[in-house]
Amino acid sequence: MGASAPAHSEREFTKHLFCADEPEEGSLSHLSQYLGCRFWQARAVESFLRGTTSYADQMFLLKRGLLEHILYCIVDSECKSRDVLQSYFDLLGELMKFNVDAFKRFNKYINTDAKFQVFLKQINSSLVDSNMLVRCVTLSLDRFENQVDMKVAEVLSECRLLAYIAQVPTQMSFLFRLINIIHVQTLTQENVSCLNTSLVILMLARRKERLPLYLRLLQRMEHSKKYPGFLLNNFHNLLRFWQQHYLHKDKDSTCLENAPLSPSLFAQSSCISFSYWKETVSILLNPDRQSPSALVSYIEEPYMDIDRDFTEE
Repeated sequence: MGASAPAHSEREFTKHLFCADEPEEGSLSHLSQYLGCRFWQARAVESFLRGTTSYADQMFLLKRGLLEHILYCIVDSECKSRDVLQSYFDLLGELMKFNVDAFKRFNKYINTDAKFQVFLKQINSSLVDSNMLVRCVTLSLDRFENQVDMKVAEVLSECRLLAYIAQVPTQMSFLFRLINIIHVQTLTQENVSCLNTSLVILMLARRKERLPLYLRLLQRMEHSKKYPGFLLNNFHNLLRFWQQHYLHKDKDSTCLENAPLSPSLFAQSSCISFSYWKETVSILLNPDRQSPSALVSYIEEPYMDIDRDFTEE
């Protein structure tokens, strides 16, 4: 016999999902108990939160213990599956972005150095999987630092994660690795987010007039690895690809990362105008070697390799 028809129509299910008579009765209210074995549901909630940050939506999920559940899976169970970890990190980033209460809850759960070190180990095990969380925390830190509020000041002084991300050596370590793990020939929808996260770090540095400092530090890190030019040449090629992919190809300009996003939605997600993204890329690609914010100023002439066709295999 054929399968019986579903008891509820799709519209009825959607109504039950979001509009139950009592909040605790809605399917979304009970979602956290399933995330451990059905990571695709974490993807669904992350997609729901992505874009313009909604404090109400974040609080709805925070009050139901979703953040603690995610941290339990990442830290206490020490999840090893990359796919599952990536879904948890992406969801955690959207859940915490710009939300002071979320960072307070994070610090209450990750309440020992041992737990925090496990959390960092998970982040650093694969930046392709965790870079969206790094981006969200970096953006949140920048916003909090520019707010005058006692509650925000308290979180800034107490939260281990914010204190860690605030350190320039931490940011440089993330930046170096984000650029180093991707190349134009190996870019995919999965890892192109690493390029955009590296740009976020540099855009925020530019806001603080620290872009030349960050480029100079990248140059020093190159030299310390005994491969002068290899990172900055690669980054130059990646940014040329970024310009061509997002600005000059109409059919591709809306394909940002894992889902179709228009430039306006891209800006909404980061709260950085798309014009500022474009300006920063143009500044970095400036061919004037006298410009303190141009990549070419930090690539020594013998190691310059930026004129070749980067689309060639």
